[in-house]
Order: sequence, then C-alpha cells, then structure tokens
Amino acid sequence: MILAPLAPRPTNAVRVAAPAADGDTHAQPPKGRRASKPRSRLGCLTCKKRRVKCDERNPVCLRCEQSHVTCHGFASYQPTTHKPQPAKPPLHTLAPRTNSTAGPSNMPARTTFLRSFTGFPSIRGKSVPYFDMFRHYIAPDLSRYNYVDLWSSVVYEGMQDGFIRESILAIGALAIAISSRSSGFVAYHRSSAIAPWSSDKITNHHHRASLLHHLKAVSGFRRSIQSGLAASTPRRVLMMTLVLIVYEILQGNLAAADGILSCGLGVLRDSITLFQGSNMIREEIEDMEHVLPGLAITGVFTHQLNGSWTHILQLRAEPDCELPEDGIYNLKNVFERWRRFYTLAMTSLCQTAHGSSVPVFEMVARRGSFFVCLRRWKSKLQEYLQNREIDAADKRSLHLILLHWQVIWVSFSCCLDHTGVSFDAFTNEFRDILRRCIKFIEDDFVVDAPQLMTFGEGILMPLLCVVTCCRDHDLRMTAAAVAYELPWKEGTWDTRVVLLGQLGSVLMEEKGRDENGFIPPSERWYWRGGDISPKSRRMKAMYLRNLPGENGAVTKTLNIDLDRWPDICSAVGCQTDHAQVARTFQ
Repeated sequence: MILAPLAPRPTNAVRVAAPAADGDTHAQPPKGRRASKPRSRLGCLTCKKRRVKCDERNPVCLRCEQSHVTCHGFASYQPTTHKPQPAKPPLHTLAPRTNSTAGPSNMPARTTFLRSFTGFPSIRGKSVPYFDMFRHYIAPDLSRYNYVDLWSSVVYEGMQDGFIRESILAIGALAIAISSRSSGFVAYHRSSAIAPWSSDKITNHHHRASLLHHLKAVSGFRRSIQSGLAASTPRRVLMMTLVLIVYEILQGNLAAADGILSCGLGVLRDSITLFQGSNMIREEIEDMEHVLPGLAITGVFTHQLNGSWTHILQLRAEPDCELPEDGIYNLKNVFERWRRFYTLAMTSLCQTAHGSSVPVFEMVARRGSFFVCLRRWKSKLQEYLQNREIDAADKRSLHLILLHWQVIWVSFSCCLDHTGVSFDAFTNEFRDILRRCIKFIEDDFVVDAPQLMTFGEGILMPLLCVVTCCRDHDLRMTAAAVAYELPWKEGTWDTRVVLLGQLGSVLMEEKGRDENGFIPPSERWYWRGGDISPKSRRMKAMYLRNLPGENGAVTKTLNIDLDRWPDICSAVGCQTDHAQVARTFQ
C-alpha cells in the first residue's frame, strides 16, 4: 500500500469580487464626508467564511480566539479588476498511488489545512509537490493526536520563513523518496535506526533533492543564529527545531535528532516556563512550550534519545492542575492544558524511575498532588465526552487522552515500588487498557490510518506499558503482537527496536516464573537500551534487575536479532496465537 489519496480540499476558497459596475463612476463624494479607503481583504479564512470583521492578528486572530473556533490562517490577496473565472481544480504532482486501498473517510476529518499555494513566489516548479506532500500527507499525520494547531502554524510559518520552508520541502521530498522506493506498503520500506538513510547512499532523485533542501535550511539557519537574527524569535527557533527533528526521525537518524533536541532545549531554556526557576511567560510560545520537553521525556523512556537527560533533571515535576473553565467547551484549551499536565506527570515519573535525588517524603507528597489532579481531569474529560456538540473525531482524541490518563494513574500508583510487584494488582486495568487500544487502532484503520509518522503521545506507549508492566502472559503477549503490527511510526518511538528490546526482558521474566506462575522480584528485568549494529541488524541490549544484589545493581546483556521475533511462548509451553487473539479480543 502506498500513501493514501489526498483528502478532499476545502471548498470555501476566498474570492475577490470585481468592482460594482452600476453607479456614476465620476460622482464626487458629498461635502463634509471623508473619502472612503479601500476595504481590507486580509482577514483570516474563518472570519471571511463567518462574514465577521477580522482584527488580522497573526498567527491566530483575536476574534477566532474569543469565539473558541479554529483560525484557518490567511490567504495571500491579489487585487483584481476583472470578473473571476470559474475555479478549476489545481494540478498537483503526486507520489505514486498505485495499489492504494484507502477508502473514503467515514468520520469528519478534524485536520484542515490551507489550499495549495502553488502561486507563492518562493514555492514553484519542482518544489510544489514537496510542499504539497508535507501539507496533505505529513502534516495531517503529525497533527493526528491533538496537534492540529501546532502543525498548521508550522505550515503557515513556512510560508514566511525561508529556513522553515526549506525544511518542509526536505521532509516532503524525503516522504516521496520513501514512498517511491517500492510499490509495497510504505511502512515496511521506511527508514529506521536499524537501517537509517544518509547522504552516503542516495536512494533516488527525491532523496537527493531532500538532502539539498535540508542542507540549505541548516546552513542558513546556523548563519542566522550566529548573526543574532533569530535570537529574538523563540517561536521560529522552536518550529525550526521541530521540523529538523522530524526530518532526522524520518531518516532513522535518532542520534542526530537527539543532538538537535538537546540543542533546542538549551537555546530555549529561558523561554520555557516548565524549567525550574523560570517564571518568564513568553506568550509567543506559551501554547507550544511543552513540545520539546515532552519529546525529551519520551526519548528517555524509549532509551534512544538520552542526550537531553541534563535538561530533564532541570524540569519542574510538580503538577499544574489548571483545568478548562466549567461550562465553556474549548477543545483547543483542553488539549493544550492536558499536554502540559501530561509533560509534568511524565517528568515526575521519569525522575522517580531513573534515580532522582528527591527525598522519599517529597515523592509521596508529589504523588498525592498528582492523584488529586488526575481525578479532576477524569471528571472534566468525561464531561466533554457527554457533550453531544463534540464531533466523533474530537471524541476519539478525548478517548486517547483517557487512555493516557489510565496509564499515568497506574504508573503513579506503583512508582515508589522499585521491585515492580505492585503492578500485579492492576491486571484488570491492563486488560482494559489493551481493549481500548485495540478498539482505537481498529477505528484508525476504518477512518484513514497514518502512513509514515505521527507526533506526540499516541497508542504505542499504552501498549508497551502493558508489555512491560503487566505480568499476565496472555495480556502482555497480545499487546506485543498488536504493537508489532502498527504500520506507522509514532514520534521518537522506533517500534521494532523498542518492542524487541522490551521482549528480551519478557523472555527472561517468563523463564523465571515459579511453580505457581509468580515472577519473583529477583527475576524482574527492565530494558535499558542497547547498541545497534545496522550492518548485522542486531542489538546488544542491556537489562537491569530492579532488585539489587549484594554488590549493587545487577545487569545482563542479550544479543537481539532485530529481524526475528523472540520465541517466548515456546519457552513457557504456550501454544496460543496471540496475533489471532488480538483480532477477537474483548
């Protein structure tokens, strides 16, 4: 399967009416009245559609913000004096779409981006399909999990900033290069940490164009920072950092993505209020300041982006329980505040799990505060789900947040037990998490499954939580089978590497069960990353036993074949086909 066909474009194109033909064109304005000025036509698309006056504030106008509606940005205005011609469908150069099986969506699409900007002076010729690929394929997939406003802002910023635009073109060209590589399903030919793409082996002319656009973006942005031109624009620095990270992740070059992420956090240290001791509020990036810290936290849990650990230790770990106002249903506000709370919660769990020097009594008090906030958040999310005015796509996003809420609740309940035995009391919760995940994925395929990569907190994290923390054999192996079949990449998670690394600890734990089926603390292991050899496609994985020995921490290494599913079930005498169980799981 190749990339799905383009989603239907919005039909509310902005047109400029011709001057009225009636009336005396030589009539003088009446005395005592000031001559009228030309009417401003630079309002946002949303205000034009609603036929209301727009204050023309960028990137989101004040009227849309106060009305709690999505601001769809601005279209370039070219004055005309002739009668508009009937609109013709724009011609687009598309990536190959043979053998595509994607069907029409049965659910209202939440992601809405601007129409094609083929007439924009800086995007012409061969660059047009790359920009369109980003807007119509990559950006909607990246926006899938409550990040529509972020990536629509990136697209809009790319129309004005040359460096961001070059990075967008690089990502679009890389996506076409990946989809052109084979006529099979894109997911099975994408880049990975196992086989990263690089300039040493150029795959096709789209890959070459991608590298040239990327080089132009990076070199120009570096000169801009060195000359001080970009130092006063944190928003553009943050967006440029994001698109550079996405480019490297798509290439499978996680080491480069790790370096860019760490550098971006260092540059924006004084502009992000999530850092300890930072009280400066930058309205310019207030709505997206959690994005880079959230990526850093996720990278630590995947053990593939560890370069930002110093910055993570400096992040705040206390809950910020600022919920949306009662009676006002503003989904954008809900998503932004939840992502901020989620980042703080994951920071606290990360610092607790990885040996933070915080005293135990302070951890207990902090955990109690998070429990209070989690209860309030659950009540608020359920209130939104019961609102009939919220469409099906937004309710799916709310259901995903509830999944993450459930994982965080279980994690805080067991975070002070370093043996991992406390998780055994939450088997029913793990079963419910797995059921919700399977239902969510099935709906994703019915609607329009992402093709290359999603961004932010997706479905893989809850699945891996079941694999790692649940000691019920059938549940954890079913969750592993579901995760292994995910055809898209989620953020910094390299699915195959992370999953096979986790399954190494599952193999050791399953072999360590006693005669009653219980896994004692001395047989519970946790994956702590490993060294990958792309040439041999193997990983030297390291595992840590949470119950220390007489001489301190106990570690073990396994040589993992990244092309082979570990034979866990045979080792414990299980004959169940867990992939088949996942298809009928209730």
